[in-house]
Amino acid sequence: MGRAVGEAVAGFLARDDRDAATVRSYGQTLSRLCRAVRAGLSLASLTAEQVSQACTVAWGDAASRTWNRHVAAIRSFSR
Repeated sequence: MGRAVGEAVAGFLARDDRDAATVRSYGQTLSRLCRAVRAGLSLASLTAEQVSQACTVAWGDAASRTWNRHVAAIRSFSR
């Protein structure tokens, strides 16, 4: 099964190369992603479509600046 999405998010947020404000901001975004796709889902089975749908549901009506901030956090996590 491999690593779960929630476990990967926790590891990503625990890295020491980010300041506290970035961790807080990324944490808000990635927590919402975990709730949308299930934190226990295998990271290997997470699809782009699932992430896209989660973003659309969570921030589909948001201002461009807000949308871009959340998508940037997810993009950083996915690298």
